[in-house]
Amino acid sequence: MEDRDATIYKLSAAVVNLCQMVEYLASEHQHGSASQAAT
Repeated sequence: MEDRDATIYKLSAAVVNLCQMVEYLASEHQHGSASQAAT
């Protein structure tokens, strides 16, 4: 049981990290498109 809990915890942490990375990349992409459109 403990192993399964540890695995679930690691998976949850990985998902959170992925979501944060996606949000960061999305915001970076938006800033990039905006600056390109301005010029």
